[in-house]
Amino acid sequence: MRRLFPEYLMKLFFLAVLPLLTLLTLTVVLAGNVAAAQTIAVVVHPDVDIEQLNKDEVKSIFLSEGNSSFKNIIVFDRTDFALKGDFYRHVAGMSMNRLRAYWAKKVFTGRGRPPKTVALPEHMALMERTSNLMTYVLANEVPEGFKVVYQFEVEE
Repeated sequence: MRRLFPEYLMKLFFLAVLPLLTLLTLTVVLAGNVAAAQTIAVVVHPDVDIEQLNKDEVKSIFLSEGNSSFKNIIVFDRTDFALKGDFYRHVAGMSMNRLRAYWAKKVFTGRGRPPKTVALPEHMALMERTSNLMTYVLANEVPEGFKVVYQFEVEE
């Protein structure tokens, strides 16, 4: 009877290749279970007269809940769906579906409009030009000179 693989190839596979494949698989599985944290920062233009905000104030501003002391602040959302989801999940306790429903109701009743959504390059240009702007970015993307007024960590 003729063998499909020579005996030395079978030994090589079982003694060298199979343990390496097992180790590689185990490494991938274990690495996938380690959650990395990322920090999201709420930033304002340096000219804005706000030094620190709490979670409820950030929620009120981004959801246009009518706090009169922050009426002149213009907020922008990011096009990064994951970042936006993490931000609203932490600040407002809302999923993206619930957030869309929230804004649909506000628009339908005439009580507000959602923040304009912009991509990162446009975001940075707007931040430099607009003195009453507030937005959220990853902590490592905070533009030089801008003030961080609130920040939090989320699990990736």
